[in-house]
Amino acid sequence: MADGVSGARRKAAQALFHHSRVVKKKMLKSIYMEADNCVGVLRRIAGVIDKKGYNIETVNAKPLIEYGERTGKTEIKITLNISDRQAAELNKLLRRLYDIEVVEKEF
Repeated sequence: MADGVSGARRKAAQALFHHSRVVKKKMLKSIYMEADNCVGVLRRIAGVIDKKGYNIETVNAKPLIEYGERTGKTEIKITLNISDRQAAELNKLLRRLYDIEVVEKEF
């Protein structure tokens, strides 16, 4: 019986060690984008992020101004706590939105 307990403990320790190697390290990532300044654009962006189950840490949005005049675009920066793979996947999904023009990642 003592061997069965130690065997179970050994298997649990191996599974825990294997799990710790597989888990990717998450860090704060910032995604910058330019979007059309229209109703609901931020809601659509947040919806994509919510469907993936990611938590938004910060959101910054400001009108994009060139040569002293507004361009009708909004510059948006979203910070998330995700891995590199998740950031690349989210970048691809955000590019599919029809009113998002530029998507860049900063690590």
